[in-house]
Amino acid sequence: MVMSTALAPESDVTSSWLAQAAAFDDAINAWRREPFRSRNVRCGVAFDGVLCRRAVAELAHRILDAYEQPIGPAVVNTALDLVLILVPAGTSSQWSDLMDATQWPRGARRPICLGTGHRILIPPLEPKADSAACWLQPPTTLGMHPPDLTNPVPLARCLDQARTQFLTEETRMRSSQHTLRHWTWEG
Repeated sequence: MVMSTALAPESDVTSSWLAQAAAFDDAINAWRREPFRSRNVRCGVAFDGVLCRRAVAELAHRILDAYEQPIGPAVVNTALDLVLILVPAGTSSQWSDLMDATQWPRGARRPICLGTGHRILIPPLEPKADSAACWLQPPTTLGMHPPDLTNPVPLARCLDQARTQFLTEETRMRSSQHTLRHWTWEG
């Protein structure tokens, strides 16, 4: 059976996978009654979630794709300009060590990993246009297998690489703006 959410059908496999982490027992039936409603799910059961700035996460996704790494589901919180990248359950216990292995500066705001004890809102596959959350990368299933999740080891490296590229681009833009302002006043 397939639960339809407007244009994007949700398979029983995806529904069951999300229901493992649901905050209540009858989640699948509730979601079928209201397919456009966000889902309150627990981290640490079917997945953990790496939370970071949207611009860095989107660039990291492009880098992962360029390296031909599997890319799992990721949710954009448009109101906070953040992305939650779904990774295997248990990642939160090793995330700090993975980030320590990167060149991420100490004291700088790092991506965090939400695990057991955290709850997140997952949007439906086809959220409403005014929704505060949408999919950067929706979950996809093959056959009877749940969605692949993003491997945290290359993710940590690609987030660091994305941060470096993003900061370089930001610095270049500020320099151009400064030059333009200076030229405008002087010229």
